[in-house]
Amino acid sequence: MVISFAFKTDSAKLTGVVKTPNGDFEITNSKIDGKDFSFEIKFNETIITGNCTLNEDDTINMKVDAQPMGETEMILKRKK
Repeated sequence: MVISFAFKTDSAKLTGVVKTPNGDFEITNSKIDGKDFSFEIKFNETIITGNCTLNEDDTINMKVDAQPMGETEMILKRKK
């Protein structure tokens, strides 16, 4: 399954959308602290939390918490 993250920042605010085969989901409840940031999306009745770190090589390490389904980790790469 292909998932795309379209992040936008404006000062200390993160917005954007997560694009999936099941539709697009708006990023909400975001926080930015230096190179670390977090956000939530709502999928059906489940709140999915992403905790991310922007790396020097322009990748993002992301830990995803989608309870009750569990946790997983991803590495996001910028699409050119």
